[in-house]
Amino acid sequence: MSAGPADRELAVFVAASTRRGQPLELQTLQVLHEVRTERRLTSSRASELLQTSPDEARTVLNSLVERGLLESRGEGRGRTYLLSASVYKQIGGTDSYVQTRGFDRIQQEQMILTYVTEHGSAARAELAELCQLTPGQASNRLRALTKNGKLRMTGNRRTARYVLPDATELRPMNNP
Repeated sequence: MSAGPADRELAVFVAASTRRGQPLELQTLQVLHEVRTERRLTSSRASELLQTSPDEARTVLNSLVERGLLESRGEGRGRTYLLSASVYKQIGGTDSYVQTRGFDRIQQEQMILTYVTEHGSAARAELAELCQLTPGQASNRLRALTKNGKLRMTGNRRTARYVLPDATELRPMNNP
């Protein structure tokens, strides 16, 4: 951990965990500090931080998810980890949690719209990969964008593609 200003809230969280008989290991402290500082952590960064193999780093990260200290987002190499809502609540940072989670949806929607604008159309799988979402999460985002009139679906099921609506299809945002 780098020398810098003390993170009192995290220190209080660690002390409370120790008092409950659940002391945190050095690797856990390193990961929590990094995620608290950077808001997100990838397994490759965790591997560097912990000076372990990527597989060992993933094992540590997944155990922290199981313990409720971290949440994971995305899949495969794009998976990132962030502090869980319960940890943010205990360290008094619920606003930070909402910002970290809330901006994801907005950023993903903007990425989808930009991709469709640049490529003319896109399939759900392409957009899921782009935004590091599961197929179900991608479907939900696309359904919401379609419902709000920002995208239009052409085809169905396996041939479904998403395009920008024609100018004649656009409707005001405040008028459903």
